[in-house]
Amino acid sequence: AAGGKPTLFAKVEAPRGLALDQGENLWVVSGTADQLLKVSPDGKVAVVVKGRPFNFPHDVVVLDDGSAIVSDGYEKALWKVAADGTTEKWVVGEPFKNPVGITRQGQNILVSDPHAKTVFSVDPEKNVSELLSP
Repeated sequence: AAGGKPTLFAKVEAPRGLALDQGENLWVVSGTADQLLKVSPDGKVAVVVKGRPFNFPHDVVVLDDGSAIVSDGYEKALWKVAADGTTEKWVVGEPFKNPVGITRQGQNILVSDPHAKTVFSVDPEKNVSELLSP
């Protein structure tokens, strides 16, 4: 913004995790009633997931096919969100204890889990392996 002052782009309450898709849309995990939002480059906010299917969502990554993965620490799960907004638990339970931060590494999802003191890698077939641990 001119003069170094911030410019309001869009209003989203209680943002937690962010990701950009190939179309430069900003995906936002929110702590509000509608937990996954998408903000278009022109600032329009659309609800991707209505309601609260997640227990305590933290982060999001967007996949090449337009679907997304959301980490849910309290549910000890990664959720897959289809392009139409339907949700399903994708990977759940052990070895996850509190998966929070996620990012992509190629086709794999990297998951930071502070309670497990580990960074995991999850491949597209849902195989979980330790990447970094003490």
